[in-house]
Amino acid sequence: MQITREEWAQHLVDALDTHLFGGDLDLIHHQYQIGFGRCKGKRECEVVQPSEAEDIGMDDFFPTTIALDWKVGDVEKIAVNLAFICVQAFLNIKPKGKQYKRIMDKYYFEAPYNEPNPSQYCKDLIQTAIGDVEKQYGKFPGKAVKFPAKTAKEKKKTRFNIFCPGCGFELVASKKMLEKNNWNAPTCACGTKMIIEMDDIDEKNKENKDKEGSHIGN
Repeated sequence: MQITREEWAQHLVDALDTHLFGGDLDLIHHQYQIGFGRCKGKRECEVVQPSEAEDIGMDDFFPTTIALDWKVGDVEKIAVNLAFICVQAFLNIKPKGKQYKRIMDKYYFEAPYNEPNPSQYCKDLIQTAIGDVEKQYGKFPGKAVKFPAKTAKEKKKTRFNIFCPGCGFELVASKKMLEKNNWNAPTCACGTKMIIEMDDIDEKNKENKDKEGSHIGN
């Protein structure tokens, strides 16, 4: 039997209700849907309730919606995220306050409670639920979306300090302005030839650099 990852996740909710929540999710009286997509910020799961819709009485058209991040491909992590978000989705409780803490303790989650943090016993129950689903429907039919690793681009210096060795006056000049002036430093108001600091300049402009020093402009 070939099923979608959304269907597989729904069967996992049933198994979690059996093994972790002891039937407390009351799934028979809840309409809900599960989707895989992009979650906000660094979250890997979130839920939108019908009560959060603009109109009252949207339950038939807008059921409780659980979103799981599509970048997560590890089935245990998906199951932990799903178990965590089920508390908000089906037990009608906001993720804050003492009552929320008591509920999370009841189902063997540990602090901090604002993110999925299951105890080892909770993980064992989740693994049992995963095993039940895999036995009936096979392995999770989805893989994480892999994004190529980003390589940091080297930033080229575009602004340079110019100082006067005579009076100590300093100013900042853009690379464009210095190139226009053929990398010649201006003369200070005191009459002394100013010096351009060249420690971080790129190789293209090092041809104008003094071979023995770290400045040019004298």
